Amino acid sequence: MLKWRAYKQHRHTIRSLIKTIVQASKRYKGRRVGAGVFYLVPSDMADYSTVQVRSHVYNMPIKEAMRRCRSELERREDALDRHNNMMASQVVDDDHNTGLLSPAARLLLWTTLSSLVLACVTVLL
Repeated sequence: MLKWRAYKQHRHTIRSLIKTIVQASKRYKGRRVGAGVFYLVPSDMADYSTVQVRSHVYNMPIKEAMRRCRSELERREDALDRHNNMMASQVVDDDHNTGLLSPAARLLLWTTLSSLVLACVTVLL
């Protein structure tokens, strides 16, 4: 096919048409993934090392599938909001509790360091 005279004459047109098709399919895929139409699930294999792409579009009419996808997307957003609110309520804005360590870890570190200092003082005296 690459040696055909007609292909050589229309090679640029064919390439541009293929690029147009690829771009359109990427836009379509992006909208579908963004809308939550497709989702990944672990495969039925025992090791769960692979995933399968599933969609309600494969199993039911498009209107019902889109309605179900929207409801699942709303449920996911609600669950994410609940999780974020729960995590935000656990954050303490007290001046004594800011930093990288939790209060319990800070207390453990403080007692360990103070015992080391006392041990050094005891050895030196």
